[in-house]
Amino acid sequence: MADEFFVGGGLSELTLDGPSHRSDWYRWAERRGLDTTALAEPESIDAFAHDLSLLAEHDVRQLRICVDWARLEPRSGIIDDEEAERVLERFTLIADRGLHAWVTLHHTTLPGWFADDTDGFLRTSGPSLHWSRHVDRVAELLDGLVAGWIPNEDPLGWALRSHHLGTRPGRPGSQNLQDASEGVLEATFEACRLLSSGSAPVVASFGIPPIRATDDAADHVRHWTDILWTSWTEAIRDGVLRWPWRGPRERPDLADTFDAIGLALAPSLAIDPDGTITEHPPPAGEHFGHVLRRGAELLPGRELIITSLGTATSDAQQQDDLFGEWLDQIHEARTDGIGVRGAMIEPLFDGPSPDASGDSVPGIFSAGRDPRPATRWLQAAS
Repeated sequence: MADEFFVGGGLSELTLDGPSHRSDWYRWAERRGLDTTALAEPESIDAFAHDLSLLAEHDVRQLRICVDWARLEPRSGIIDDEEAERVLERFTLIADRGLHAWVTLHHTTLPGWFADDTDGFLRTSGPSLHWSRHVDRVAELLDGLVAGWIPNEDPLGWALRSHHLGTRPGRPGSQNLQDASEGVLEATFEACRLLSSGSAPVVASFGIPPIRATDDAADHVRHWTDILWTSWTEAIRDGVLRWPWRGPRERPDLADTFDAIGLALAPSLAIDPDGTITEHPPPAGEHFGHVLRRGAELLPGRELIITSLGTATSDAQQQDDLFGEWLDQIHEARTDGIGVRGAMIEPLFDGPSPDASGDSVPGIFSAGRDPRPATRWLQAAS
Protein backbone atom coordinates (compact mmCIF):
# COMPACT_ATOMS: atom_id res chain seq x y z
CA MET A 1 0.00 0.00 0.00
CA ALA A 2 1.10 3.58 -0.57
CA ASP A 3 2.79 5.54 2.21
CA GLU A 4 0.60 8.61 1.69
CA PHE A 5 -2.14 9.15 4.25
CA PHE A 6 -5.70 9.16 2.97
CA VAL A 7 -9.07 10.14 4.38
CA GLY A 8 -11.94 8.20 2.89
CA GLY A 9 -15.57 7.58 3.70
CA GLY A 10 -17.74 4.65 4.68
CA LEU A 11 -21.25 3.49 3.81
CA SER A 12 -23.03 0.59 5.48
CA GLU A 13 -25.99 -1.15 3.92
CA LEU A 14 -28.31 0.72 6.31
CA THR A 15 -26.94 4.10 5.28
CA LEU A 16 -26.84 3.43 1.57
CA ASP A 17 -30.03 1.51 0.87
CA GLY A 18 -31.85 0.94 4.12
CA PRO A 19 -32.38 -2.61 5.36
CA SER A 20 -33.43 -5.39 3.06
CA HIS A 21 -36.84 -6.82 3.92
CA ARG A 22 -35.07 -10.18 3.96
CA SER A 23 -32.51 -9.13 6.56
CA ASP A 24 -32.38 -10.13 10.21
CA TRP A 25 -32.29 -6.42 11.10
CA TYR A 26 -35.60 -5.71 9.34
CA ARG A 27 -37.39 -8.53 11.16
CA TRP A 28 -35.85 -7.49 14.46
CA ALA A 29 -36.69 -3.79 13.99
CA GLU A 30 -40.31 -4.66 13.27
CA ARG A 31 -40.50 -6.73 16.46
CA ARG A 32 -39.14 -3.73 18.37
CA GLY A 33 -41.94 -1.55 17.02
CA LEU A 34 -39.95 0.50 14.51
CA ASP A 35 -41.98 1.97 11.65
CA THR A 36 -40.12 0.24 8.85
CA THR A 37 -42.22 1.97 6.17
CA ALA A 38 -40.21 5.14 6.87
CA LEU A 39 -36.88 3.51 6.03
CA ALA A 40 -35.01 4.30 2.85
CA GLU A 41 -35.29 2.28 -0.32
CA PRO A 42 -32.32 1.37 -2.53
CA GLU A 43 -30.83 4.24 -4.50
CA SER A 44 -31.21 4.36 -8.25
CA ILE A 45 -28.00 4.20 -10.25
CA ASP A 46 -28.47 7.88 -11.18
CA ALA A 47 -28.71 8.88 -7.52
CA PHE A 48 -25.68 6.76 -6.73
CA ALA A 49 -23.76 8.45 -9.55
CA HIS A 50 -24.71 11.82 -8.08
CA ASP A 51 -23.36 10.70 -4.69
CA LEU A 52 -20.06 9.69 -6.28
CA SER A 53 -19.78 13.08 -7.98
CA LEU A 54 -20.44 14.79 -4.66
CA LEU A 55 -17.77 12.72 -2.92
CA ALA A 56 -15.26 13.39 -5.69
CA GLU A 57 -15.90 17.13 -5.30
CA HIS A 58 -14.86 16.73 -1.65
CA ASP A 59 -11.69 14.80 -2.56
CA VAL A 60 -12.96 11.38 -1.46
CA ARG A 61 -11.03 8.76 -3.38
CA GLN A 62 -11.26 5.81 -0.98
CA LEU A 63 -14.80 4.53 -0.41
CA ARG A 64 -15.63 1.79 2.07
CA ILE A 65 -18.91 0.23 0.93
CA CYS A 66 -20.89 -2.86 1.88
CA VAL A 67 -22.37 -5.49 -0.40
CA ASP A 68 -25.71 -6.38 1.18
CA TRP A 69 -25.79 -10.16 1.50
CA ALA A 70 -29.52 -10.20 2.30
CA ARG A 71 -30.33 -8.49 -1.02
CA LEU A 72 -27.89 -10.54 -3.05
CA GLU A 73 -29.03 -13.89 -1.62
CA PRO A 74 -32.54 -13.28 -0.21
CA ARG A 75 -33.12 -17.01 0.25
CA SER A 76 -30.58 -19.71 0.89
CA GLY A 77 -28.93 -20.65 -2.38
CA ILE A 78 -31.14 -18.32 -4.43
CA ILE A 79 -29.24 -15.41 -5.98
CA ASP A 80 -31.14 -12.31 -7.07
CA ASP A 81 -29.72 -11.77 -10.54
CA GLU A 82 -31.07 -8.21 -10.73
CA GLU A 83 -29.33 -7.34 -7.47
CA ALA A 84 -26.09 -8.91 -8.70
CA GLU A 85 -26.35 -6.77 -11.83
CA ARG A 86 -27.01 -3.67 -9.70
CA VAL A 87 -23.98 -4.39 -7.49
CA LEU A 88 -21.78 -4.87 -10.54
CA GLU A 89 -23.10 -1.65 -12.09
CA ARG A 90 -22.35 0.30 -8.92
CA PHE A 91 -18.79 -0.95 -8.57
CA THR A 92 -18.09 -0.43 -12.26
CA LEU A 93 -19.26 3.15 -11.85
CA ILE A 94 -17.01 3.61 -8.80
CA ALA A 95 -14.02 2.43 -10.78
CA ASP A 96 -14.94 4.53 -13.83
CA ARG A 97 -15.13 7.64 -11.62
CA GLY A 98 -11.62 7.03 -10.30
CA LEU A 99 -12.67 6.08 -6.77
CA HIS A 100 -11.27 3.06 -4.97
CA ALA A 101 -13.75 0.63 -3.41
CA TRP A 102 -13.01 -1.09 -0.10
CA VAL A 103 -15.62 -3.81 0.13
CA THR A 104 -17.24 -5.02 3.34
CA LEU A 105 -19.19 -8.29 3.31
CA HIS A 106 -20.88 -8.02 6.73
CA HIS A 107 -21.72 -4.74 8.42
CA THR A 108 -24.72 -4.72 10.82
CA THR A 109 -27.19 -6.88 8.87
CA LEU A 110 -27.30 -10.50 7.76
CA PRO A 111 -29.79 -12.47 5.66
CA GLY A 112 -32.69 -13.54 7.83
CA TRP A 113 -32.42 -17.11 6.63
CA PHE A 114 -28.76 -17.20 7.68
CA ALA A 115 -29.03 -15.51 11.09
CA ASP A 116 -32.45 -16.75 12.18
CA ASP A 117 -33.10 -19.96 10.29
CA THR A 118 -29.65 -21.59 10.44
CA ASP A 119 -26.79 -21.42 12.90
CA GLY A 120 -25.40 -18.31 11.20
CA PHE A 121 -22.15 -17.37 12.93
CA LEU A 122 -23.23 -19.29 16.05
CA ARG A 123 -20.96 -22.18 15.36
CA THR A 124 -17.51 -23.10 16.63
CA SER A 125 -16.77 -26.08 14.37
CA GLY A 126 -15.62 -23.81 11.55
CA PRO A 127 -17.00 -21.06 9.32
CA SER A 128 -20.38 -21.69 7.74
CA LEU A 129 -20.33 -22.90 4.15
CA HIS A 130 -22.97 -20.26 3.45
CA TRP A 131 -20.54 -17.52 4.51
CA SER A 132 -17.65 -18.99 2.52
CA ARG A 133 -19.82 -19.17 -0.59
CA HIS A 134 -20.89 -15.55 -0.11
CA VAL A 135 -17.25 -14.46 0.12
CA ASP A 136 -16.31 -16.39 -3.02
CA ARG A 137 -19.37 -15.20 -4.92
CA VAL A 138 -18.73 -11.49 -4.28
CA ALA A 139 -15.02 -11.89 -5.03
CA GLU A 140 -15.88 -13.42 -8.40
CA LEU A 141 -18.58 -10.83 -9.15
CA LEU A 142 -16.29 -7.86 -8.40
CA ASP A 143 -13.08 -9.25 -9.80
CA GLY A 144 -10.85 -6.35 -10.86
CA LEU A 145 -13.10 -3.68 -9.31
CA VAL A 146 -11.90 -3.80 -5.70
CA ALA A 147 -9.12 -1.75 -4.08
CA GLY A 148 -9.29 -3.75 -0.88
CA TRP A 149 -11.41 -6.08 1.22
CA ILE A 150 -12.65 -5.46 4.77
CA PRO A 151 -14.65 -8.69 5.23
CA ASN A 152 -16.23 -8.16 8.66
CA GLU A 153 -16.76 -4.79 10.31
CA ASP A 154 -15.90 -5.08 14.03
CA PRO A 155 -16.93 -8.76 14.30
CA LEU A 156 -16.49 -9.01 18.07
CA GLY A 157 -18.37 -5.76 18.61
CA TRP A 158 -21.15 -7.35 16.57
CA ALA A 159 -21.10 -10.38 18.89
CA LEU A 160 -21.24 -8.12 21.97
CA ARG A 161 -24.19 -6.09 20.71
CA SER A 162 -26.13 -8.94 19.12
CA HIS A 163 -25.64 -11.68 21.69
CA HIS A 164 -25.12 -9.81 24.96
CA LEU A 165 -26.40 -6.22 24.93
CA GLY A 166 -29.32 -6.92 22.60
CA THR A 167 -28.81 -3.66 20.67
CA ARG A 168 -28.51 -5.51 17.36
CA PRO A 169 -30.40 -8.56 16.03
CA GLY A 170 -29.34 -11.68 17.88
CA ARG A 171 -30.00 -14.11 20.69
CA PRO A 172 -28.57 -12.73 23.94
CA GLY A 173 -27.22 -15.38 26.26
CA SER A 174 -23.84 -16.40 27.63
CA GLN A 175 -23.50 -19.51 25.47
CA ASN A 176 -24.65 -17.68 22.36
CA LEU A 177 -22.13 -14.92 23.07
CA GLN A 178 -19.34 -17.47 23.31
CA ASP A 179 -20.41 -19.27 20.16
CA ALA A 180 -20.91 -16.02 18.23
CA SER A 181 -17.53 -14.63 19.29
CA GLU A 182 -15.69 -17.76 18.24
CA GLY A 183 -17.75 -18.26 15.09
CA VAL A 184 -17.51 -14.74 13.71
CA LEU A 185 -13.78 -14.51 14.40
CA GLU A 186 -13.18 -17.79 12.58
CA ALA A 187 -15.34 -16.51 9.72
CA THR A 188 -13.25 -13.35 9.51
CA PHE A 189 -10.03 -15.34 9.21
CA GLU A 190 -11.66 -17.68 6.69
CA ALA A 191 -12.67 -14.72 4.53
CA CYS A 192 -9.06 -13.54 4.59
CA ARG A 193 -7.87 -16.98 3.49
CA LEU A 194 -10.33 -17.04 0.59
CA LEU A 195 -9.69 -13.48 -0.54
CA SER A 196 -5.91 -13.54 -0.21
CA SER A 197 -5.57 -15.40 -3.51
CA GLY A 198 -6.53 -12.18 -5.30
CA SER A 199 -4.44 -9.08 -5.85
CA ALA A 200 -6.42 -6.69 -3.59
CA PRO A 201 -5.23 -6.37 0.03
CA VAL A 202 -7.35 -7.87 2.80
CA VAL A 203 -7.80 -5.79 5.95
CA ALA A 204 -9.11 -6.90 9.32
CA SER A 205 -11.40 -4.42 11.08
CA PHE A 206 -11.71 -4.68 14.86
CA GLY A 207 -13.26 -2.27 17.32
CA ILE A 208 -10.92 -0.78 19.91
CA PRO A 209 -13.23 0.12 22.81
CA PRO A 210 -11.86 1.59 26.03
CA ILE A 211 -13.10 -0.62 28.87
CA ARG A 212 -13.37 1.06 32.26
CA ALA A 213 -14.76 0.04 35.61
CA THR A 214 -14.28 0.30 39.36
CA ASP A 215 -11.91 -2.04 41.16
CA ASP A 216 -14.92 -4.14 42.16
CA ALA A 217 -15.42 -5.03 38.50
CA ALA A 218 -11.80 -5.93 37.70
CA ASP A 219 -12.67 -9.54 36.86
CA HIS A 220 -15.34 -8.39 34.42
CA VAL A 221 -12.87 -6.01 32.79
CA ARG A 222 -10.37 -8.83 32.28
CA HIS A 223 -13.12 -11.04 30.84
CA TRP A 224 -14.23 -8.48 28.25
CA THR A 225 -10.69 -7.38 27.47
CA ASP A 226 -9.86 -10.99 26.64
CA ILE A 227 -12.87 -11.18 24.29
CA LEU A 228 -12.67 -7.79 22.59
CA TRP A 229 -8.90 -7.21 22.52
CA THR A 230 -6.76 -10.22 23.41
CA SER A 231 -8.47 -12.86 21.26
CA TRP A 232 -7.72 -11.32 17.88
CA THR A 233 -4.48 -9.50 18.69
CA GLU A 234 -2.81 -12.66 20.06
CA ALA A 235 -4.14 -14.68 17.12
CA ILE A 236 -2.66 -12.26 14.57
CA ARG A 237 0.55 -11.54 16.47
CA ASP A 238 1.41 -14.93 17.97
CA GLY A 239 -0.77 -17.51 16.26
CA VAL A 240 -2.43 -18.29 19.60
CA LEU A 241 -6.19 -18.22 20.08
CA ARG A 242 -7.40 -17.76 23.64
CA TRP A 243 -10.85 -17.12 25.08
CA PRO A 244 -11.92 -16.60 28.72
CA TRP A 245 -13.88 -19.87 28.56
CA ARG A 246 -11.21 -21.82 26.67
CA GLY A 247 -7.48 -22.22 27.24
CA PRO A 248 -4.92 -21.02 24.68
CA ARG A 249 -4.58 -23.03 21.49
CA GLU A 250 -1.76 -22.90 19.00
CA ARG A 251 -3.17 -21.57 15.71
CA PRO A 252 -0.22 -20.75 13.47
CA ASP A 253 -2.63 -20.52 10.53
CA LEU A 254 -4.01 -17.28 12.01
CA ALA A 255 -0.71 -15.43 12.46
CA ASP A 256 0.01 -12.50 10.13
CA THR A 257 -2.96 -13.37 7.95
CA PHE A 258 -4.03 -9.84 6.97
CA ASP A 259 -2.27 -7.35 4.73
CA ALA A 260 -3.18 -4.55 7.14
CA ILE A 261 -5.02 -4.20 10.43
CA GLY A 262 -8.11 -2.04 10.65
CA LEU A 263 -8.87 -0.34 13.95
CA ALA A 264 -12.45 0.91 14.28
CA LEU A 265 -13.45 3.67 16.67
CA ALA A 266 -15.84 2.04 19.13
CA PRO A 267 -18.05 3.16 22.03
CA SER A 268 -16.47 3.22 25.46
CA LEU A 269 -17.68 0.41 27.73
CA ALA A 270 -18.41 1.04 31.41
CA ILE A 271 -18.78 -2.10 33.54
CA ASP A 272 -20.57 -2.15 36.90
CA PRO A 273 -19.56 -4.50 39.73
CA ASP A 274 -22.45 -6.81 38.79
CA GLY A 275 -21.08 -7.08 35.23
CA THR A 276 -23.63 -4.80 33.57
CA ILE A 277 -22.16 -3.06 30.51
CA THR A 278 -23.18 0.43 29.43
CA GLU A 279 -22.01 1.94 26.16
CA HIS A 280 -20.86 5.55 26.12
CA PRO A 281 -19.65 7.80 23.29
CA PRO A 282 -16.32 6.87 21.72
CA PRO A 283 -13.20 8.42 23.23
CA ALA A 284 -12.24 11.89 22.08
CA GLY A 285 -8.94 13.70 21.83
CA GLU A 286 -6.03 12.24 23.78
CA HIS A 287 -8.19 9.40 25.07
CA PHE A 288 -8.57 8.19 21.49
CA GLY A 289 -4.84 8.63 21.01
CA HIS A 290 -4.17 6.32 23.97
CA VAL A 291 -6.46 3.63 22.56
CA LEU A 292 -4.93 3.94 19.08
CA ARG A 293 -1.43 3.58 20.50
CA ARG A 294 -2.48 0.59 22.54
CA GLY A 295 -3.67 -1.14 19.38
CA ALA A 296 -0.38 -0.32 17.68
CA GLU A 297 1.63 -1.64 20.65
CA LEU A 298 -0.27 -4.94 20.64
CA LEU A 299 0.46 -5.40 16.93
CA PRO A 300 3.92 -3.89 16.42
CA GLY A 301 5.12 -3.23 12.92
CA ARG A 302 1.74 -3.77 11.27
CA GLU A 303 0.28 -1.38 8.76
CA LEU A 304 -2.86 0.18 10.25
CA ILE A 305 -5.99 1.74 8.78
CA ILE A 306 -8.66 3.41 10.89
CA THR A 307 -11.59 1.69 9.25
CA SER A 308 -14.34 3.62 11.01
CA LEU A 309 -14.42 7.12 12.50
CA GLY A 310 -17.87 8.32 13.42
CA THR A 311 -19.96 10.04 16.03
CA ALA A 312 -23.66 9.99 16.82
CA THR A 313 -23.85 13.65 17.83
CA SER A 314 -26.43 15.78 16.06
CA ASP A 315 -24.48 18.94 16.92
CA ALA A 316 -22.67 19.87 13.70
CA GLN A 317 -20.01 21.92 15.51
CA GLN A 318 -19.31 19.14 17.99
CA GLN A 319 -19.10 16.66 15.11
CA ASP A 320 -16.57 18.90 13.38
CA ASP A 321 -14.51 19.30 16.57
CA LEU A 322 -14.43 15.55 17.22
CA PHE A 323 -13.18 14.70 13.75
CA GLY A 324 -10.48 17.34 14.11
CA GLU A 325 -9.37 15.86 17.45
CA TRP A 326 -9.33 12.30 16.10
CA LEU A 327 -7.34 13.21 13.01
CA ASP A 328 -4.90 15.26 15.11
CA GLN A 329 -4.23 12.17 17.20
CA ILE A 330 -3.76 10.03 14.10
CA HIS A 331 -1.25 12.48 12.64
CA GLU A 332 0.62 12.63 15.97
CA ALA A 333 0.82 8.84 15.96
CA ARG A 334 2.18 8.91 12.40
CA THR A 335 4.79 11.47 13.44
CA ASP A 336 5.87 9.04 16.15
CA GLY A 337 6.37 6.31 13.59
CA ILE A 338 3.08 4.42 13.91
CA GLY A 339 2.13 3.21 10.44
CA VAL A 340 -1.42 4.51 10.07
CA ARG A 341 -2.10 4.70 6.34
CA GLY A 342 -5.61 6.10 6.30
CA ALA A 343 -8.93 6.72 8.00
CA MET A 344 -12.53 6.19 6.91
CA ILE A 345 -15.18 8.66 8.08
CA GLU A 346 -18.52 6.95 8.66
CA PRO A 347 -21.32 7.39 7.90
CA LEU A 348 -20.94 9.76 5.01
CA PHE A 349 -24.70 10.33 4.87
CA ASP A 350 -27.44 10.40 7.49
CA GLY A 351 -28.97 6.98 8.07
CA PRO A 352 -31.06 4.98 10.52
CA SER A 353 -29.56 4.08 13.87
CA PRO A 354 -28.50 0.41 13.89
CA ASP A 355 -30.10 -0.05 17.32
CA ALA A 356 -33.57 0.36 15.71
CA SER A 357 -34.38 3.25 18.06
CA GLY A 358 -35.87 5.24 15.19
CA ASP A 359 -33.19 7.91 15.54
CA SER A 360 -31.03 9.03 12.67
CA VAL A 361 -27.26 8.73 12.82
CA PRO A 362 -25.87 11.96 11.39
CA GLY A 363 -23.34 11.75 8.62
CA ILE A 364 -21.06 14.52 7.48
CA PHE A 365 -23.62 15.05 4.72
CA SER A 366 -27.33 15.29 5.48
CA ALA A 367 -29.82 12.86 3.98
CA GLY A 368 -30.42 15.56 1.35
CA ARG A 369 -26.65 15.56 0.66
CA ASP A 370 -26.01 19.00 2.15
CA PRO A 371 -22.45 19.19 3.52
CA ARG A 372 -21.84 19.81 7.20
CA PRO A 373 -18.73 21.58 8.53
CA ALA A 374 -16.97 18.24 9.16
CA THR A 375 -16.73 17.60 5.41
CA ARG A 376 -13.58 19.74 5.48
CA TRP A 377 -11.76 16.84 7.11
CA LEU A 378 -12.13 14.85 3.92
CA GLN A 379 -9.31 17.04 2.61
CA ALA A 380 -7.03 16.12 5.55
CA ALA A 381 -5.00 13.61 3.52
CA SER A 382 -1.29 14.09 3.04
